[in-house]
Amino acid sequence: LKGKKRRFPYQYVIDGNDPRFIDVALLSRYEGDFLRTHQFLGSGRSRTFSRDCLEADFRIGNTTLTVFVNHFKSMMGGRANTKARRLRQANAMIDILKDRFGNNYGDAPFVILGDLNDYSEPGKENESGIQPMLASNQMENVLDRLPAGNRWTHFYNRDKSYHQLDYIFISKALKAQNKTVKPIVERRGMPLRVNPKNGPKRVTKFFPEIKGKLKASDHCAVSIKLRV
Repeated sequence: LKGKKRRFPYQYVIDGNDPRFIDVALLSRYEGDFLRTHQFLGSGRSRTFSRDCLEADFRIGNTTLTVFVNHFKSMMGGRANTKARRLRQANAMIDILKDRFGNNYGDAPFVILGDLNDYSEPGKENESGIQPMLASNQMENVLDRLPAGNRWTHFYNRDKSYHQLDYIFISKALKAQNKTVKPIVERRGMPLRVNPKNGPKRVTKFFPEIKGKLKASDHCAVSIKLRV
Protein backbone atom coordinates (compact mmCIF):
# COMPACT_ATOMS: atom_id res chain seq x y z
CA LEU A 1 0.00 0.00 0.00
CA LYS A 2 1.15 3.50 -0.77
CA GLY A 3 2.76 5.15 2.22
CA LYS A 4 3.16 1.90 4.09
CA LYS A 5 6.10 -0.46 4.22
CA ARG A 6 5.37 -3.72 2.43
CA ARG A 7 6.27 -6.86 4.32
CA PHE A 8 7.12 -8.60 1.02
CA PRO A 9 8.22 -5.85 -1.39
CA TYR A 10 9.24 -8.28 -4.16
CA GLN A 11 6.61 -10.28 -6.05
CA TYR A 12 7.44 -12.70 -8.85
CA VAL A 13 5.05 -14.53 -11.17
CA ILE A 14 5.33 -15.80 -14.75
CA ASP A 15 2.13 -16.84 -16.50
CA GLY A 16 2.26 -20.63 -16.89
CA ASN A 17 0.44 -23.39 -18.74
CA ASP A 18 -2.89 -23.52 -16.94
CA PRO A 19 -5.69 -22.17 -19.21
CA ARG A 20 -7.54 -20.97 -16.09
CA PHE A 21 -4.53 -18.77 -15.20
CA ILE A 22 -3.73 -20.75 -12.06
CA ASP A 23 -0.07 -19.81 -11.67
CA VAL A 24 2.70 -20.23 -9.12
CA ALA A 25 4.34 -17.17 -7.59
CA LEU A 26 6.77 -15.90 -4.97
CA LEU A 27 6.54 -13.13 -2.39
CA SER A 28 9.90 -12.18 -0.92
CA ARG A 29 11.69 -9.75 1.35
CA TYR A 30 14.79 -10.28 -0.80
CA GLU A 31 15.27 -9.16 -4.36
CA GLY A 32 15.74 -12.09 -6.71
CA ASP A 33 19.01 -12.51 -8.60
CA PHE A 34 17.70 -15.00 -11.14
CA LEU A 35 14.28 -16.17 -12.30
CA ARG A 36 13.51 -19.03 -14.70
CA THR A 37 10.39 -20.77 -15.95
CA HIS A 38 10.24 -24.48 -16.80
CA GLN A 39 6.80 -24.33 -18.37
CA PHE A 40 8.16 -25.19 -21.82
CA LEU A 41 9.44 -28.64 -20.90
CA GLY A 42 7.72 -31.17 -23.14
CA SER A 43 5.95 -30.13 -26.30
CA GLY A 44 2.54 -28.92 -27.43
CA ARG A 45 -0.25 -30.27 -25.26
CA SER A 46 2.24 -32.61 -23.60
CA ARG A 47 3.95 -29.94 -21.51
CA THR A 48 5.46 -31.54 -18.42
CA PHE A 49 4.20 -29.08 -15.82
CA SER A 50 0.49 -28.41 -15.50
CA ARG A 51 1.28 -24.87 -14.34
CA ASP A 52 5.02 -24.33 -14.05
CA CYS A 53 8.07 -25.05 -11.98
CA LEU A 54 9.20 -21.52 -11.12
CA GLU A 55 12.89 -21.31 -10.20
CA ALA A 56 14.38 -18.32 -8.39
CA ASP A 57 17.72 -17.47 -6.77
CA PHE A 58 18.02 -15.17 -3.75
CA ARG A 59 21.30 -13.94 -2.34
CA ILE A 60 21.16 -14.02 1.45
CA GLY A 61 24.44 -12.90 2.96
CA ASN A 62 27.13 -14.90 1.17
CA THR A 63 24.74 -17.71 0.21
CA THR A 64 22.59 -18.13 -2.86
CA LEU A 65 19.34 -19.88 -1.96
CA THR A 66 17.42 -21.46 -4.83
CA VAL A 67 13.65 -21.81 -4.52
CA PHE A 68 11.45 -23.98 -6.75
CA VAL A 69 7.68 -23.43 -6.66
CA ASN A 70 5.38 -26.15 -8.01
CA HIS A 71 1.72 -27.04 -8.39
CA PHE A 72 1.45 -30.59 -9.73
CA LYS A 73 -1.42 -32.21 -11.62
CA SER A 74 -4.54 -32.60 -9.49
CA MET A 75 -6.17 -35.93 -8.67
CA MET A 76 -9.37 -34.88 -10.43
CA GLY A 77 -10.35 -37.87 -12.55
CA GLY A 78 -8.96 -40.32 -10.00
CA ARG A 79 -5.62 -40.67 -8.25
CA ALA A 80 -4.55 -43.75 -10.23
CA ASN A 81 -5.64 -42.24 -13.56
CA THR A 82 -3.64 -39.06 -12.99
CA LYS A 83 -0.59 -40.61 -11.32
CA ALA A 84 1.50 -40.82 -14.52
CA ARG A 85 1.41 -37.05 -15.00
CA ARG A 86 2.57 -36.37 -11.45
CA LEU A 87 5.26 -39.04 -11.75
CA ARG A 88 6.54 -37.30 -14.86
CA GLN A 89 6.55 -33.98 -13.00
CA ALA A 90 8.36 -35.40 -9.98
CA ASN A 91 11.05 -36.97 -12.15
CA ALA A 92 11.38 -33.72 -14.10
CA MET A 93 11.92 -31.86 -10.81
CA ILE A 94 14.79 -34.18 -9.94
CA ASP A 95 16.26 -33.81 -13.45
CA ILE A 96 16.16 -30.02 -13.03
CA LEU A 97 18.06 -30.34 -9.75
CA LYS A 98 20.67 -32.61 -11.33
CA ASP A 99 21.10 -30.29 -14.31
CA ARG A 100 21.57 -27.33 -12.01
CA PHE A 101 23.60 -28.83 -9.16
CA GLY A 102 24.88 -32.26 -10.32
CA ASN A 103 24.09 -35.76 -9.10
CA ASN A 104 24.79 -34.76 -5.49
CA TYR A 105 22.29 -31.92 -5.78
CA GLY A 106 21.53 -32.05 -2.07
CA ASP A 107 24.87 -30.35 -1.39
CA ALA A 108 23.35 -27.09 -2.68
CA PRO A 109 21.02 -24.93 -0.57
CA PHE A 110 17.56 -25.21 -2.14
CA VAL A 111 13.93 -25.40 -1.17
CA ILE A 112 11.03 -26.95 -3.11
CA LEU A 113 7.58 -25.64 -2.23
CA GLY A 114 4.07 -26.36 -3.38
CA ASP A 115 0.89 -28.32 -3.73
CA LEU A 116 2.07 -31.62 -5.20
CA ASN A 117 -1.42 -33.15 -5.14
CA ASP A 118 -0.37 -36.59 -3.94
CA TYR A 119 0.70 -38.43 -0.82
CA SER A 120 2.42 -41.61 0.31
CA GLU A 121 1.32 -44.26 2.79
CA PRO A 122 3.44 -46.98 4.44
CA GLY A 123 3.31 -50.14 2.36
CA LYS A 124 1.66 -48.31 -0.56
CA GLU A 125 4.54 -46.11 -1.68
CA ASN A 126 4.29 -47.29 -5.30
CA GLU A 127 0.81 -45.78 -5.53
CA SER A 128 2.21 -42.28 -5.13
CA GLY A 129 3.03 -40.11 -8.12
CA ILE A 130 5.60 -38.11 -6.15
CA GLN A 131 7.53 -41.06 -4.72
CA PRO A 132 10.78 -40.19 -6.58
CA MET A 133 10.98 -36.98 -4.56
CA LEU A 134 9.92 -38.56 -1.27
CA ALA A 135 12.48 -41.36 -1.70
CA SER A 136 15.41 -39.07 -2.57
CA ASN A 137 18.26 -39.06 -0.04
CA GLN A 138 19.30 -35.61 -1.31
CA MET A 139 16.41 -33.75 0.32
CA GLU A 140 13.89 -33.96 3.16
CA ASN A 141 10.14 -33.51 3.39
CA VAL A 142 10.12 -31.32 6.51
CA LEU A 143 6.62 -32.40 7.56
CA ASP A 144 8.15 -35.78 8.40
CA ARG A 145 9.45 -34.00 11.50
CA LEU A 146 5.91 -33.88 12.87
CA PRO A 147 3.94 -36.78 14.38
CA ALA A 148 2.28 -38.84 11.65
CA GLY A 149 -1.22 -37.72 12.61
CA ASN A 150 -0.26 -34.04 12.37
CA ARG A 151 1.17 -33.97 8.84
CA TRP A 152 -2.07 -33.65 6.89
CA THR A 153 -2.74 -30.49 4.86
CA HIS A 154 -5.96 -31.42 3.04
CA PHE A 155 -9.31 -32.99 3.91
CA TYR A 156 -11.26 -34.83 1.20
CA ASN A 157 -14.91 -34.69 2.19
CA ARG A 158 -16.11 -37.50 -0.10
CA ASP A 159 -14.27 -40.25 1.74
CA LYS A 160 -13.48 -38.25 4.92
CA SER A 161 -9.73 -38.67 4.43
CA TYR A 162 -6.85 -36.50 5.64
CA HIS A 163 -3.60 -36.42 3.63
CA GLN A 164 -0.50 -34.35 3.12
CA LEU A 165 -0.69 -32.78 -0.34
CA ASP A 166 1.39 -29.67 0.37
CA TYR A 167 5.14 -29.83 0.82
CA ILE A 168 8.35 -28.09 1.73
CA PHE A 169 11.44 -30.05 0.73
CA ILE A 170 14.85 -28.82 1.87
CA SER A 171 18.19 -30.00 0.56
CA LYS A 172 20.41 -32.09 2.81
CA ALA A 173 22.74 -29.08 3.03
CA LEU A 174 19.95 -27.03 4.61
CA LYS A 175 18.89 -30.01 6.68
CA ALA A 176 22.35 -30.13 8.25
CA GLN A 177 22.00 -26.49 9.30
CA ASN A 178 18.44 -26.90 10.58
CA LYS A 179 18.30 -30.23 12.37
CA THR A 180 15.80 -29.37 15.08
CA VAL A 181 13.47 -26.74 13.61
CA LYS A 182 9.86 -27.87 13.16
CA PRO A 183 7.45 -26.79 10.41
CA ILE A 184 4.13 -25.11 11.16
CA VAL A 185 0.86 -26.21 9.54
CA GLU A 186 -1.77 -23.45 9.61
CA ARG A 187 -5.24 -24.99 9.71
CA ARG A 188 -7.41 -22.14 11.02
CA GLY A 189 -8.45 -21.13 7.50
CA MET A 190 -9.81 -24.55 6.56
CA PRO A 191 -13.52 -25.04 5.77
CA LEU A 192 -15.70 -26.11 8.68
CA ARG A 193 -16.35 -29.44 6.95
CA VAL A 194 -12.84 -30.48 8.01
CA ASN A 195 -14.52 -31.57 11.25
CA PRO A 196 -17.23 -33.91 9.89
CA LYS A 197 -20.17 -34.87 12.07
CA ASN A 198 -19.33 -37.97 14.12
CA GLY A 199 -15.77 -37.83 12.76
CA PRO A 200 -12.44 -37.17 14.48
CA LYS A 201 -12.14 -33.54 15.57
CA ARG A 202 -9.04 -32.29 13.76
CA VAL A 203 -9.20 -28.48 14.01
CA THR A 204 -9.94 -26.91 17.39
CA LYS A 205 -9.83 -23.24 16.36
CA PHE A 206 -10.81 -21.40 13.18
CA PHE A 207 -10.31 -17.81 12.09
CA PRO A 208 -13.43 -15.79 13.03
CA GLU A 209 -14.19 -15.17 9.33
CA ILE A 210 -14.64 -18.92 8.67
CA LYS A 211 -18.40 -19.38 8.72
CA GLY A 212 -20.81 -21.59 6.79
CA LYS A 213 -19.13 -22.46 3.47
CA LEU A 214 -16.64 -19.59 3.70
CA LYS A 215 -12.99 -20.66 3.88
CA ALA A 216 -9.53 -19.27 3.26
CA SER A 217 -8.50 -22.44 1.39
CA ASP A 218 -9.17 -26.16 1.33
CA HIS A 219 -5.40 -26.61 1.75
CA CYS A 220 -3.34 -25.77 4.82
CA ALA A 221 -0.49 -23.30 4.61
CA VAL A 222 2.88 -24.80 5.58
CA SER A 223 5.86 -22.79 6.80
CA ILE A 224 9.27 -23.31 8.35
CA LYS A 225 11.96 -20.96 9.59
CA LEU A 226 15.40 -21.90 8.24
CA ARG A 227 18.94 -20.75 8.81
CA VAL A 228 20.70 -20.32 5.46
